[in-house]
Amino acid sequence: MEYLKRLTQSLKQGSRISTRISTGNTDLNPTNNKAQETLSTQNNNAAVNFIVISGNLYKLNAFSAGGICHIYKAQAASRKLPVLSVKMIKPRWARYASVRRQFNIEGQILSGLSHPQLPHFTTRGTHKEHVFLAYKFLPGVPLIKLAQNKTLFGENTLKPLALSILTQILDQLNYLHNKINPVVHGDISSENIIINNSQQVSLADFGCAHFTNTRSNHSFRWLAKPSYLSPEQARGDPWGPASDIYQTAILFYEMITGKRWIKGKTPREKMLYAASISKPAPDFLGKIIHKHLSSIIADMLDPNPKTRQQNLALIFDQLEAFGSCSAI
Repeated sequence: MEYLKRLTQSLKQGSRISTRISTGNTDLNPTNNKAQETLSTQNNNAAVNFIVISGNLYKLNAFSAGGICHIYKAQAASRKLPVLSVKMIKPRWARYASVRRQFNIEGQILSGLSHPQLPHFTTRGTHKEHVFLAYKFLPGVPLIKLAQNKTLFGENTLKPLALSILTQILDQLNYLHNKINPVVHGDISSENIIINNSQQVSLADFGCAHFTNTRSNHSFRWLAKPSYLSPEQARGDPWGPASDIYQTAILFYEMITGKRWIKGKTPREKMLYAASISKPAPDFLGKIIHKHLSSIIADMLDPNPKTRQQNLALIFDQLEAFGSCSAI
């Protein structure tokens, strides 16, 4: 497709594309010598320039930053070594036990993943006030960039890919939800889905994730972005795998319609809207996609997590009827 050619060209030209790839740290006080690192800093902002990971020197380039963490793109002197993403808690946040605890949970989750499209954890470590983790860099761009940059990627870029993206995300959720120690992501959004030039997508940013078997009240403090809150998240209720299903349906709705599912100008307005939203009619997307597919998405958008369709095996069986993206 023409837009994918432009996407590839954009990547080759080294365009600065902000992404919120996020993974975790399995041990905030590692004893593994391979995880020890050396940081070089400059100026009063203490910007990190270099890091040694497993005995190899990597140059760090600022890639993105959230409220709590910095993400760096790390490139080694040897081209034989993979490009890495390095995530660090900002020093002023590292002192908070709740932040360190969630960062630790993130890493426990990421270090146990083996799905080919999910982030591949490499190592973790600490140096002075810097806590870091490293994982293989996910090439591509966030879906939100394809939707926002219409000049580069064109109108309705995501609609033809929507069903393929939906099934790929559900496949990754099926893996997460059915692990021996099941994982809930909790923050599925167009910012956290990375698509490459082969149209493969990867679920990133496990900053809100938790293990379902060992969750606590702390697990529910970390919420999704306001535009992708499930009703139970918006209400402050415990949330689990059903929340991931709801957020995935929101993403599909946005790709198909080009509109926001959750309305509101401020985070508070969006939270209130999400908390009181009603279940859509089965044919609410019937003018855009096949009525049976519309019904599947409507069941995934049931505001009641107890009655929401979350049987991924059944969803996959239903989606097989549509075969390919062209069927929608």
